[in-house]
Amino acid sequence: MIELHYEKGQYVCKCSFDERMVPKNAHFHWDGTRWHTKSARWALKIVQYADRGTKARIIRKCQRIVEYQELAMGPGKPKERETSWMDYS
Repeated sequence: MIELHYEKGQYVCKCSFDERMVPKNAHFHWDGTRWHTKSARWALKIVQYADRGTKARIIRKCQRIVEYQELAMGPGKPKERETSWMDYS
């Protein structure tokens, strides 16, 4: 069973050997004992395995990324389309 949680500033994925491609395909890093990433963007790819608190953290972080991008574009620059936090999945 795959589990995703947040600890010590990282998203940590625990899974069996047979399930290892799930975090690997989400760009998590293997350190010899566990899969991990500091990126909420990569964690969003496997958010369905997250506990409630971790899921809320991932969504909040990804929404901030979208907000910063919109601020960086400035009010005078046209948008090609609306950006959603789902663009990072």
